[in-house]
Amino acid sequence: MINQDIMSQLRQKQKELNEAEQEKKAAEEEKKREERKRREKNKSFEELLGESNLNWKNYK
Repeated sequence: MINQDIMSQLRQKQKELNEAEQEKKAAEEEKKREERKRREKNKSFEELLGESNLNWKNYK
């Protein structure tokens, strides 16, 4: 059998690794969100018009 002290150390290390992975995922999501926001901000009028769901012919 494995010593209880070693088991507790392994569990603690596993917990730390899981937390580090969650932080990494959160940072990656934040980076993607910022990139989308930056791209949206820099879109040209033509791109915005093309993405619009409105039928502009009705307003002529």
